Amino acid sequence: MTEVFNCGFTRVAVRNLKESSRKCTKESGESATRFKIRCLDFQIDKFTKQFDGISNFAVPRVAFNVKAPKIVDLFRRWPPRKIKERDTYLQTFSEDNWNSLPLSKKKRPHG
Repeated sequence: MTEVFNCGFTRVAVRNLKESSRKCTKESGESATRFKIRCLDFQIDKFTKQFDGISNFAVPRVAFNVKAPKIVDLFRRWPPRKIKERDTYLQTFSEDNWNSLPLSKKKRPHG
């Protein structure tokens, strides 16, 4: 189940979702816990929609909550002298490239 995070497309998707969720703003009267839950729900919904229809890409909420921060941290700690490699990785496993893959290739792991 957490093997799904061994795929480059899912890693990049998680990283991009975490980055975009920073735009999530706290509503008036909303508790900190409720705010975190709402932002996590947003991320999981977007992740599920991106990999919709691919059964081996289903991720439980707890696994997403545990693995996502670790994946984001790996991208943050990417060595500065290897930024070009990081950018190539992000481009290779982008959402656009995922969408252009045929369904038969989407069902295989991509590392």
